[in-house]
Amino acid sequence: MIIDLAESLSKRNFSEDVTVSFDRDVLHIMSEDYPILKKEPFEFHFVNEENRRLYVHAEGELQVAIPCDRCLRRTRVPFSLVIDRILRLSDGMIVIPEEESDTLAYPADGYSIDCDILVFDEIMVNWPAKVLCRDDCKGLCPVCGQNLNDKDCGHDRFVPDPRMAGIQDLFQNFKEV
Repeated sequence: MIIDLAESLSKRNFSEDVTVSFDRDVLHIMSEDYPILKKEPFEFHFVNEENRRLYVHAEGELQVAIPCDRCLRRTRVPFSLVIDRILRLSDGMIVIPEEESDTLAYPADGYSIDCDILVFDEIMVNWPAKVLCRDDCKGLCPVCGQNLNDKDCGHDRFVPDPRMAGIQDLFQNFKEV
């Protein structure tokens, strides 16, 4: 959602509170789609300090369906997000802070700011490194692909350690008949 901050930026030391709903229903990340299962409105607080800086603070919660890393079952992952940004103001316009890269896609355009991009950036920062449907997830059978949390397929899933292949070959060569 794009918020027009022309009134806030025209007055010194002005603050504004805005309730914003995240407009996306699906997160598209690295050619994968992750549905958003639950989203609560974000409470944005904007503060114009001496027409030099714009402080942005927001809080909100989302739940995203992400596949389990072991069994690929969709798992509900909660995100409790807190956004704190300081943007530089120049001639009443929002500009990219000097310490950030010029290649950074930024949500500011003149007097308006795209809150969805701020929320999306915060989701990416908080994206979990590993997602498990439960702590003792058994994963998939490497032979047939059966989800081992549902039922055991009976296949032998022993995988020898490849670092021991040379020793195992030695034992095979000198095996008594």
